[in-house]
Amino acid sequence: MTANPSDESSIISGPQRASVLVGVPKLLRDFGVSADAVRDGMEFDSRVFEDPDMRLPYAMVGRILDRCAQLTGCEHFGLLLGAAHDHAIMGLPGAFRRPAWQDALKATITGGAEKTAQGAAGDSWA
Repeated sequence: MTANPSDESSIISGPQRASVLVGVPKLLRDFGVSADAVRDGMEFDSRVFEDPDMRLPYAMVGRILDRCAQLTGCEHFGLLLGAAHDHAIMGLPGAFRRPAWQDALKATITGGAEKTAQGAAGDSWA
């Protein structure tokens, strides 16, 4: 049976890559919390913290992050975790995305921004 994207329950129960959880143990250590404490009372394969290509239910990812926030006392644990990653965490789709800020920085360093400004004023690139 195929998940219906308009059915919220199928989205929540659907599988997600574990890549978002790979940085959890390090961030927990920063707060003085063991990754083992997260697994207490929860049933999931501990390899989700190591293997970005593992799959687990979307709702489980939320429960794991919620537990991390509770144990650390940091309500924005998920935001800190997200800040530690870049587009590459998305796997193959992330490989096709190139962040615009990288392009802007490269243009600034190589003089591309100056050429763009000149071009906007009507000057040629040559």
